[in-house]
Amino acid sequence: MGSFDSPYIVHLVGALWTTPSTLKCVLEFMGMGDLRDYLSKHSHAEYPWHEKIKSINSVVQALVYLHSMQIIHRILKSRNVLLDSIKGTKLTDFGVSREDIQETMTVDVGTYRWVAPEILQLNHYTVAADIFSFGMLLSEFDAHDITYANVINEKNGKPLVDTAIVGMVIAGTIKPKFSNGMPAWLHDVAVRCIESDPNDCPTAYELVNIFREHTAYAFPLYPVVLLFKGDSQDVVPFPPPSMSSVPNGMPDFNPGMTLHGEQTIEIHRPLPPGGSTVTCHKSILSFHPKGASGALMETEYKMVDADGQPLATLVMGSFYRGLESTFKGQGRIAPRRPAMPKRDPDVVLALATSPAQAQFYRLSGDYNPLHIDYEFAESAGFPQPILHGLCTMGVTARALLQSFCSNNSNGFKKMSVRFSKPCFPGETLETRMWKTSASTVQFQVRVVERNTIVLDARNSFIFHLHSMATGITRFQAVFRGNRSRKLHVERVKQNQVWSPFVPCKMQAVHAMLSLGRVSAEDTLLDIGSGDGRIVFAVVQEPYSVKKAIGIDIDPVLIRQCLQSPQYSKATEFILDDWVNVNFGDVTIITMFFLPHESIARLLAAKCKPGTRVVTYVFGIAEWTPIATISTVPFL
Repeated sequence: MGSFDSPYIVHLVGALWTTPSTLKCVLEFMGMGDLRDYLSKHSHAEYPWHEKIKSINSVVQALVYLHSMQIIHRILKSRNVLLDSIKGTKLTDFGVSREDIQETMTVDVGTYRWVAPEILQLNHYTVAADIFSFGMLLSEFDAHDITYANVINEKNGKPLVDTAIVGMVIAGTIKPKFSNGMPAWLHDVAVRCIESDPNDCPTAYELVNIFREHTAYAFPLYPVVLLFKGDSQDVVPFPPPSMSSVPNGMPDFNPGMTLHGEQTIEIHRPLPPGGSTVTCHKSILSFHPKGASGALMETEYKMVDADGQPLATLVMGSFYRGLESTFKGQGRIAPRRPAMPKRDPDVVLALATSPAQAQFYRLSGDYNPLHIDYEFAESAGFPQPILHGLCTMGVTARALLQSFCSNNSNGFKKMSVRFSKPCFPGETLETRMWKTSASTVQFQVRVVERNTIVLDARNSFIFHLHSMATGITRFQAVFRGNRSRKLHVERVKQNQVWSPFVPCKMQAVHAMLSLGRVSAEDTLLDIGSGDGRIVFAVVQEPYSVKKAIGIDIDPVLIRQCLQSPQYSKATEFILDDWVNVNFGDVTIITMFFLPHESIARLLAAKCKPGTRVVTYVFGIAEWTPIATISTVPFL
C-alpha cells in the first residue's frame, strides 16, 4: 500500500508498533468515514444518485489503477470505501490484496457476501473477482444496506446466515435485486458485474468507458484552451503562435518571466458538442507599464462559429515581470474591479488538487515548462513548478457551479479572475463566495496549507438564473402576495444581501398545516423551505410529525437552517432543486409556488398514492382541491 500513488487510494502515512504483534498502519484522515456508515445514516434524498455516481466513478478509477499494477483488491465492500468532503471517495483496506494478477489466489480470507461464485467453487481468484464485488457494492449504493440483508429464512422468519447465502450463490438461486430508482444504464452495469460466468463480466477499463459515456463531462472553460491547441492534435510549442504576438516597440524579454495575470471568459453559446469550425479574432486592448515590477498587456479573443455567430469572448492579461517599458501605456483603461465585501462569505467550499495536477492539465495544450520543469521554475524564482493559473481558475469554476448552479454547466455566463499568487500542485483551494445580486457572485480563493490568497476577492462570476433550478422557482410566489413587488425590492436594498426569500406570517403557516390535516404519523416535505419556519413548526406541538424535510436552492438559507437552534433529529434540510430529490416516505407536501404547466405531472411522478399537497396563493389547474380556506395576507 505504501507504493500506491493515486488520488483514489487512501494514502499510507506510516506505521507504529511496540511489538511485532501490535503493528498498526497510519492512514490519511477521511472526514466522512466509511461508506457503510454513511449509507446507514443518510436517506436516498440526502445522498441522491448524481452524488453516488461521483463516488462510484472514483471506485472504478481505483480499480483501474490497481489492475494496471497487477493487484487485485479481493474484498470490495462499503467498509473499504472511505469518504471525505474535500478529498472525495477513496478505496482502502488492502490487508487481503494480492499482487501478480496472473497467478492463482486461494480463498483463505474474505467476506462471503461479496465473494464471486467461481471463487467459492474453485477456490481461486480471477480478475473478475473485483468486478463481482463491485456489483455487490452497487447493490449497497442502491439499497443503503448490505447485500442480502432483507433475505429471510422462510422456516424461522429470521435473516439468512452467511453459510446459507453461500450455498444459494453457488447454486445460482440468489442475486441482488436493484430498485427502479437506479439509473437504467447503471442497473445494466450492475447486472453484468454479477454474472455467474466471470468471462461475461466487464473489465475495469470497460467500466471507465461506460461511465464516460453516461456521465456529463462539461467543460465551460474549454474555449480558453483552444487558444493553445488550435487545430493541432499533438504537442504544441509554448507560447503558441496564436498568443505570441506583442505590440511594436516592445523590448526583448525572457518568456520564463511571463505570468498569466488576469483572465475573463464570457460564454455566449456552448460549443457544439459534435465539433465544428471555430474562428478566433484577436486584438490587443491595452499595454500598460506597472513601474519597476513589469508591464501588463490585455489581449481580446472573440470566437465565432462557421456562420459568424459569437461563441465566447476572452480577455487575457499577461504580466511581464521585470520588463521596463520606455513608453506610456496604450489602449483602454481596464474596468475597475468591485471592492471586497465587508461581511462573512455566503458559501465556502474547499477542493483538493492532485500532486500530479499540472502534469495532467498541461495536456490541455499549455506546455509552458514553468509547470513541470524544476530547473526552469527555479530560474523564474519559484521553489518548484507552479500550477497553471487556468487550472486554478477551473477548480474555482467547479466550486462556483456546484454552489450556485447545481453543477449545471449551462449556468456559466461570465467569469473574471486576477491571479495574485501561484498555487502548487497538491494544495487545497478554498473558494469563499459572496452573492452580491440575483446572478452575480464575488469570490476569493486561498491555499489552505499556506493560508495564501491566490485569487483575490475582487473576482466575479455571473450565472444564468434559470440554472439554479430546472423546475419552478420558489421566489416567484413573493410577487403574488398582498403587497407590492416594490416593497420586496426595498427590503432587499435595506438588507444589502440578495435573497429572493420573504417569510410568510406564522398565521399562514398554521393555516396550511391545519388545512392539510397534519398528524404525528406524517412525514412533511416543504418545497422552498426558506428560513425553515414550516419545518421547525411542524415538528413541535400540536403537530409533532415524526419527520420534516425542507428543500431549497439557496445555500445561504440552508446554512442558516442547519445552524438554527431549532434544528433537531426530526428535521432535515436539503440543498437541491426539488425535481432531483427522492420523496421517499413523504405523506404531505407544502409549497408557495406560482402555477406551472408541468407541476402536476412532476408531482404525480414523484409522490406516492395518497400524498396530500397544500399550496398557498395559487392552485394547480389540473387538480380540483378537496378543500380551500381564506387566510391572512402572505406578507
